[in-house]
Amino acid sequence: MTTEEILLETWRTLDESGQEQVLTFMKLLKKTNNLKIDNSYISPQEKAKRWEEWAMSHQKRGFSLPDEALHRDSIYED
Repeated sequence: MTTEEILLETWRTLDESGQEQVLTFMKLLKKTNNLKIDNSYISPQEKAKRWEEWAMSHQKRGFSLPDEALHRDSIYED
């Protein structure tokens, strides 16, 4: 029996309250991103697209350092 079959069989034995608890738990797992997704079947283009979407989904910070602040001369003293 596969994991999916076991999950479905178990799901069907739960009452509505139990199913709601499972859904809440799954949403929490998805939100915290603790699930490892098998990306081995995804094309490199799709992986790049997903990575860009993930990066763009993060809030942009208000202020960033000016370019001058990133130069070695401004980081280290002589």
